[in-house]
Amino acid sequence: MQGRSYTVLQRSALVTTTSLTFPRLFPRPKAETGIWSWIGTVDHKRIGTLYGITAFIWFIVGGIEALLMRIQLSKADNTFVDPETFNQLFTMHGTTMVFMVIMPLSAAFFNWL
Repeated sequence: MQGRSYTVLQRSALVTTTSLTFPRLFPRPKAETGIWSWIGTVDHKRIGTLYGITAFIWFIVGGIEALLMRIQLSKADNTFVDPETFNQLFTMHGTTMVFMVIMPLSAAFFNWL
């Protein structure tokens, strides 16, 4: 491969140097469309969009957890889920909504700025 040629002034003498170019260990994907262009992107808006899509998917999961809890609470002495499972659903719902929805959404907005 041919490198770039630079002209440098050093100790009052004109010296021409040539830099070496090395192959990249991890070349960037050449795809401009499709899934690989999204996975290998360095564009901050696309990264923010990926955060937003992921947060929306986890929002659906958290909504399903909330729906299961609301079904249990819809009638007194309901046996849809047992008390231990209800407590687990309650904890999972809170964790999902805070760490998998709210935090990635904030990262999505920060990447979009």
